[in-house]
Amino acid sequence: IKLNSILFFVYVILFLFVLYHIYYSNKIIPGVFVGTVDLGGLTIEQAYKKILDKQKNLEDKIIFEYNQKQYLIDLNNILLDYSLDKTISQAFEIGRSKNIYIDNKNKILGLTKSYKVPAIYKYDETSFNNEILKIKGTFNKSFIDAYFYLDEQQVLQIKDASNGVKINDQEFFDLIISSLNNFDTSQKKLPIKITYPQINTKDLLP
Repeated sequence: IKLNSILFFVYVILFLFVLYHIYYSNKIIPGVFVGTVDLGGLTIEQAYKKILDKQKNLEDKIIFEYNQKQYLIDLNNILLDYSLDKTISQAFEIGRSKNIYIDNKNKILGLTKSYKVPAIYKYDETSFNNEILKIKGTFNKSFIDAYFYLDEQQVLQIKDASNGVKINDQEFFDLIISSLNNFDTSQKKLPIKITYPQINTKDLLP
């Protein structure tokens, strides 16, 4: 009885395995996403249409907000160009790398978890850097050290130090790239860091 139960279980697993591969032979395997777009179970044509609809609804800029002010990355200025064909092809290849271990692992994980595939695109690097520099030039403010000065009565006074603020370069870059990878043009918080003066008021006191 035990042997028959084991054999039955093996046959069921093999049957489901074969059925899975037949059904998904021309479809993207379950659990594959590009950004928030679920492509699992879709043919290449269906996936292309779904991604195209997503792209058509994207804003032409990414807005970053800090302290009720907005800073924009204009996607037209950086000449952003998504390659939908390559993106879909990359999604379709998940589970088809010909590495049995990796492919089976991805197929099993896809039934319970999502597998994120980044969009494929290109942009003009010079224009991209200029957009970032434009925002940094508007936003970044240097700290000011405390210093001595003479007031109107020629009395020596101390001007208090003040903190500076600047964009966190790496986090800002990563956030932009993540947005492009995921077809995400939603508004985001500008990542910043505070910079501190080297000379404070107390350093100048006798």
